[in-house]
Order: sequence, then C-alpha cells, then structure tokens
Amino acid sequence: MKKEYDVVIAGAGVAGCVLARDLARLNYSVAVLEKSKREDMGHDWWDTVELRVFEEVDIPPPPPEEIKGSFNFLLFSPLSCAEIMASQPPTHLNLDRKSLAKRLIAVAESAGAEFYFETSARAPIMKDGAVAGVRWERGGESGEALAKISADASGMNAALREKMPETHGFKKSLSKNETILGYREIREDLTGGKGRSILILGKYDGVQWVSRDTPGFVDINVCILASCPDGDPRKILKEVIEQEGGIGDKVVRGGKAARIPLRNAFDSFVAPGLVLVGDCASMPNPLNGSGISSSMRAAHFAAEAIHSAIRANRNDVAALWQYNVDYKAAQDSKFVRMYVIQKYIFAEDRFYLDCIMKSGAFDIDWDMENKLGPKDNLRKLPGFLKLVRYPAFFLRLLKTLYLSEIVGRHFNKYPKEYDPQTFEKWSAKLESLILRIPLNKG
Repeated sequence: MKKEYDVVIAGAGVAGCVLARDLARLNYSVAVLEKSKREDMGHDWWDTVELRVFEEVDIPPPPPEEIKGSFNFLLFSPLSCAEIMASQPPTHLNLDRKSLAKRLIAVAESAGAEFYFETSARAPIMKDGAVAGVRWERGGESGEALAKISADASGMNAALREKMPETHGFKKSLSKNETILGYREIREDLTGGKGRSILILGKYDGVQWVSRDTPGFVDINVCILASCPDGDPRKILKEVIEQEGGIGDKVVRGGKAARIPLRNAFDSFVAPGLVLVGDCASMPNPLNGSGISSSMRAAHFAAEAIHSAIRANRNDVAALWQYNVDYKAAQDSKFVRMYVIQKYIFAEDRFYLDCIMKSGAFDIDWDMENKLGPKDNLRKLPGFLKLVRYPAFFLRLLKTLYLSEIVGRHFNKYPKEYDPQTFEKWSAKLESLILRIPLNKG
C-alpha cells in the first residue's frame, strides 16, 4: 500500500465500490480498505434494488444470473390476516448480494481503484481539525494512508465516524431504538413451490417474512427493533418456521444477524476532509431497511462533490456541501416522509394497525417513496373514512400524514450553500417537526 492517495475509502460494500469506481475513472488514486476477505464480500442472500439506479450511476444492469425471484407476499397484520397482496413491480429486482458484490468490486478495480482486503480502517488521521487520511491495520501490521479526502462507507461499523473528535450534523453512534436487528436464513423449500409467501407487519415491533419466490428456496427474515425487550430473532424465526411448515432443517445460505440503521439520515454527511456514505450515514429505506439503491445514489453524488473539492484544492465542509444538497433533494426528501410514518407505526396500538390494513387505506408498494403525496392519499380516502369510528386514532393518523408532507417540504429548504447558522436553524426545525409525530402513549 502506498502512503498517500487522493481518496481513501473505508469499506468495500455497495457504497464504497461505486464511490471508488466513480473517482478512479476520473483519474484519482483511490485505496479501498476492507476488513473482510475478498471471497466473503456480499451478504449471503438476495435483496431488492431499483432497476433504474444502475442507469443513474452508469453501471451495467444486472445479468440474468444475478437476478433472483421477486418478492410477492400475503400481508398479515399483527392480529389477523388483512388479505393484502404485496407484489414486487418490474421496476425492482432481487439481486444475489454475493454476485453483486463481486461485480461491483470488479467494476471499481477495472477503473483503477486499489482494494486492500483483510485490512481494517482503525481511525481517521486528524491534522489541523480535518481528516487527513486513515490509520489501518492488517494482521500484526499497521500503518497510515494519507488522503486529500477520506470516505466512511463501512456500514454500521462506522469505523471513521465513531472516532471523529467532533461531529458536523451527524452522530458518532446510534442508540438501540434507532436500529433494527435482523436475522436471516435461506433453507430448502419442501412444498415444491406450493407453499405461501407471507409478510407479518408489526409483530414483535418489527417485520417477519417467509418468501418462496425463488424456486427451491425459502427465504426467512426476522427484523425487530434492537431495543425490543423480548427480542430474540432466532427464537422468532423458529416460531415462523413451525407455523408455516414445508421448510427444510438445513440452512443453505445466510444464518447471520445484522444491525441496520432505521432512523432518518443524518442532517449532514460531511466533515472537513471526510464524507459518510451508505449505512454509515443512516441512508437505508426507513420502512424496509433496504439500502442498495440509496447507497449507490449517495456514492455517485459524493464522488461529484469530492471531484469538485479536490479540483479546487479544498477539503472543507463548504467545498463538500453539494453532496448533502444533491442527496437530500433526490432521495432523502422522500425517505424522510416514510420515516415519519415509520415512527408513528411503531408506536401505534396493534389493534389500530389491524384496522388500517383492513380498511383498504394501506398497501405495500416497493415504490412507496414516490407515492406519499396528497393525491395518493386522496385516492385512499374511502378507506380512511372507515376509520372515523375511532376518533382519537383517526386524528393521529391524519396528523401523521400531514406531518409527513410538511417534513418532506422542509427538505426543499435545505441550505443550498453551507452556512453554520442557517444549517443549525434548518436542523432545529426538522427536530421540532419530528417531535410532533403523534406517538400513541397508550
């Protein structure tokens, strides 16, 4: 490893690879530090991604062998079956994460990025209040990789973010109630494809699913709030398997637990000499935890901002600020609307969640982030009106939908240029709006 690069990236996941590819093909020297082995990269299951994002970031669409079966669930409410079919549209694909990881690494290496596997990013190197590179460790060896700008794309590990001496609109670490704990296994399907696929929403403060849409396999996922006092994902998974039946005993893929951020994205993703990308910046979809599409978009925007900053021979917050502006407008203004709804749902009485699902005012849509406007809610008016019989609950629901729209509009006022006072006021206003979400106290 050289001692100095234009950019050093901690993490070779989706965000790290897209960022490395973008910068390397602009002829910057890029080092990617990854603690895992090359052959271990990528989750050992499949996840959903928007097909259009590949065109947005100029990466070839997935080859057929990377694509798995779609998710098509019968949706259950916490108390009863709501008889809602949640079908994945053709705009979204389920991709084998192992294959995707291998392909993105190859794309970045072809562009000229250098990857160093089994090499952990230990801490940022600080110089005059700015990040000047990354301290790394590999086996018994350690060293420093200096950089004009560094990036933390290390996911929940947040290798650099958590070691920052001060923050700039982001947190050092997340609390348990800001994360979800997931456990996933893929087993053999013993029903010959005749078993059902179900999604249970709201039980154990989370989501559980059984998907049989990839022939021969049963994909079982259990997600619960990390703060859930009775939360044991493996125990819940066992309950689901016993309930559904037709599932083999052997785990053929997966079998791992992971924590996922389930809060709104940070108010800012930049500090002097540093950018945060992907799960490290709390960028997953706040309703389902999916982060592939948002991470790819974020990496693309981050690369453009880094390119402009280096050309200007700068690494200050103002020079990197455009990354915040672009991501907030393109993605976060949609996700924050969903975050408001998520906060409300997690606090609402399960009886009323059951009522929402039965009313026809609720559906599951993989493109939900683009269907939360007033016109979409008006279309569901007949279902909403069925809920008037529960006045207090009905008012909480209406207030949540109203706040969701107001918070989304607040993102249109995100500071287009960095000014500490303006940014502080914007952040304070966002916090005050979030605090107005009508959480049911019982």
